[in-house]
Amino acid sequence: MSSIRPSVGVAAGQLDPTQFADYEELASATAGFAVAAVVVYLVGRLLLVPGVTRLVSARNRNNPTLQSATETYAHAVVIGALISGLFLVADPDFNVGDWISWPGGEGVVEAVDFRVTRVRTVNNETISVPNTELTTNALTRPYGRERYRLTERVDIAYADDAELALRELVETAREDDRVLDDPEPTARIVEFAGSSVGLQTEFWVGSPMDANLVDVRSQYRRRVKRRFDEEGLTLGPASGREVSGRLDVDLVGGRDGE
Repeated sequence: MSSIRPSVGVAAGQLDPTQFADYEELASATAGFAVAAVVVYLVGRLLLVPGVTRLVSARNRNNPTLQSATETYAHAVVIGALISGLFLVADPDFNVGDWISWPGGEGVVEAVDFRVTRVRTVNNETISVPNTELTTNALTRPYGRERYRLTERVDIAYADDAELALRELVETAREDDRVLDDPEPTARIVEFAGSSVGLQTEFWVGSPMDANLVDVRSQYRRRVKRRFDEEGLTLGPASGREVSGRLDVDLVGGRDGE
């Protein structure tokens, strides 16, 4: 017993008091998480499901099968929304302040609850996205919190100097102080279309919510148009398709004898 006590004393002396605060915060967050989940489930189970079921039953009094199916599906929707919220809240790579992109839009995550996620767009509009939409679709998070990648596509004529156009795209991006040096701007050929060569440039700016992305894009496009005009490069060349055929005109209702 005497050999155990000293080790206990040393271990106790090495404990960081701030660890207790961390554990307390974790316990509080876990308790809040559990309470919120229970509340969301009870509200859906006791209010939403019966309400939807009564509405369907009132319009389909002679169809008890539809009533039963409605109750089952409504309950499944509540459970699905709850599970989606749990997945997002528990996902270590999905955090408030992250920039996300999904098939329906993109923006920075402002808040996550068990039914919807609030996202602020580049136009400073806050939208509520159902969690099921984020968990059932491809969710892209390549930008993190500190930077954002801008991609621009332009088309030039086949007769134009593609290498010159690529250099001009990169140099135009570097003219803006908001564009980062690391990663550095890039440009490449992405398509040989029917009457044009497709070029794409990529460059990075800082936090997407600190930089005015709409203005960055607009200013970049204006500078590209000006520089391409100076260099004799053709933006968006007209289609080279030719239309041929024959047109016959019949005169009807002319004078007698004609």
